[in-house]
Amino acid sequence: MKKTPLFLLTTAIFWSIATPFLWKQEEARPITMLALVPHSRDEIKADAIAEWLDLSNDHPTFLESFDLREGGRKLINTGIFQQARLYKLMPETLVVSYTLKKPYAIIANWKNLGVDKEGNFFPLSPFFTPKELPEIVFPKQSSLELQIKEFPFAMKLLEKEPTLFPWVFAGVDLSRLDSEHPYGGELVLTLKNGDKRLFVRLWFGQYEETLSQFAALLPTLGEASTVDLRLSSKVLVY
Repeated sequence: MKKTPLFLLTTAIFWSIATPFLWKQEEARPITMLALVPHSRDEIKADAIAEWLDLSNDHPTFLESFDLREGGRKLINTGIFQQARLYKLMPETLVVSYTLKKPYAIIANWKNLGVDKEGNFFPLSPFFTPKELPEIVFPKQSSLELQIKEFPFAMKLLEKEPTLFPWVFAGVDLSRLDSEHPYGGELVLTLKNGDKRLFVRLWFGQYEETLSQFAALLPTLGEASTVDLRLSSKVLVY
């Protein structure tokens, strides 16, 4: 059996160990390019992502030393990303693959605030294109923390939309809720069907049964603009 010369074997071992380190040293360059891979209809500008990741030409960040996990955490902490994953593409490209949160409703009594189905609040402009979304009005005295607790109830209302077809929710007004009221205060729902608008007034404590009653009435309402379901003996339509 022919033996490999010792110096060749030693050289091969040296290069197998040293090459990755030498390659890293040679390829250690500042990040000069962001490759964005959006998985949402709305897209975020590269300048904004670069700012959130503290990347700038004035203070270069080397790709080799960039912390991918920390970068992803910074993006998630902005509040608008559902998911953010970062990858290195040698020698100088940082790849950012992301999914934005999906606005489900607008919080009408807070400026520029949206919410998704999970109850996460986040800014809408300038990150999301304008959309027709239901507007939720919370009690005026509510702090944002309290509104987060009240949101599941608003969601329960919005999820009843399929039972009201072809009408859809344009707004849910919770501003008249009153814990001291016998029926918990008044709800005002705004429905739309094309250019038509319809206001529905009902008591908080009876909303489930009265909404079922209202769904049965919908085909008979004609051109009515308001339906008052607060009286137990009759329905007011005007």
